[in-house]
Amino acid sequence: MTLGNLRGIREAGAIFAVPTYLFIFSFLVMLVVGIIKVFTHALTPTTTPPLLPVIEPITLWLILRASPPELSP
Repeated sequence: MTLGNLRGIREAGAIFAVPTYLFIFSFLVMLVVGIIKVFTHALTPTTTPPLLPVIEPITLWLILRASPPELSP
């Protein structure tokens, strides 16, 4: 990125145009595919992740440990 900026405005614009256009093109492809899936009813519902057991004492200890002790003069 630094080397591209050191080459000058015109050359840097040409260098950075390729990734920018690639990003815009891929974003548009993603939108089109999503719209097609919505209209063809090809979307699948997501599944919820399994619930993990909560370890409350460790959570409380981490919160208490994260707060620094008061500084005394």
